[in-house]
Amino acid sequence: MPKIPFSPEAEHIKPQIGKIKLRELRLDRVEAHYVALQKNGLSPRGVRYVHSILHKSLNDAIRRGFATYNAAHGAILPRLDFKEMVFLDADEVLQFLITAQESPYHALYTLAIKTGMRKGELLALKWTDVNWQSGTLRVQRQVQRIRGQGLVFRPPKTRAGRRTIQLGEKTIEILRKQLEQCDLLRNLARDGWEEHNLIFPSTVGTPLGSSNLSKDFKAQLEKAGVKKIRFHDLRHTAASLMLNHNVPVIVVSKILGHSKTSTTLDIYGHIMPVMQEEAARIMDEIVTPIPVNFGEIQEVRAPKWNQI
Repeated sequence: MPKIPFSPEAEHIKPQIGKIKLRELRLDRVEAHYVALQKNGLSPRGVRYVHSILHKSLNDAIRRGFATYNAAHGAILPRLDFKEMVFLDADEVLQFLITAQESPYHALYTLAIKTGMRKGELLALKWTDVNWQSGTLRVQRQVQRIRGQGLVFRPPKTRAGRRTIQLGEKTIEILRKQLEQCDLLRNLARDGWEEHNLIFPSTVGTPLGSSNLSKDFKAQLEKAGVKKIRFHDLRHTAASLMLNHNVPVIVVSKILGHSKTSTTLDIYGHIMPVMQEEAARIMDEIVTPIPVNFGEIQEVRAPKWNQI
């Protein structure tokens, strides 16, 4: 088999079919592997990502002359069953952020809602990723928990995941206050501080774990009196707010780090009722003909040729 790029999903490939010779790998064997992954608890989205890695690796093998066909091409993939999406509306967002002002993670919550960044991306941000002059933030890594290794930094899964996000002035001001908070934590930890230059570090400078963050997030939601959601649903919240306030889909797609605009539409197309209402109004204005009373129009006859 060709070299498969590292990722947690790649570990679902190597142990099972990584030792099979390319000339012996067939479509039915690939599909059987995908079925086995689902039976072992891997989600349909996870299986699809495994497929994308395997398919690309086999294409690389063909390009290098190691294989003559792609055994994963045309494989039947599990359908994605989209669950009912839960997110905060604009009023709930304001209530939540007001309530969470005293939380040590207030800046993290704010940036999550305003950019739609994934939790792993947020927790991997470094101060060198901030351009104070242009007011931009670069996303170029994520933090993942790997079995046996703990929390480690990894590049984004896709090229689109490596992106630059424009921030508003109020968000920049919140980041300046967060910088002061980091300096305070560093001074309190003294010799116990482990420098990673993270924007959202733990109390000793290391990547922030999920346990304390999850507890605080649930507490802030309850205190604010808004619906219970997962931290990842802040990403959905950001997307819904942008789309329903007429931010173009292509812009939202770039901000979220989607490889294709169609991905954004597939995930969020059904939560765009406001835009659909506006589209319906515009189409009514464009297409509806002006009423004409034909009874008031005099009949115009074509002249006879001998009268010209």
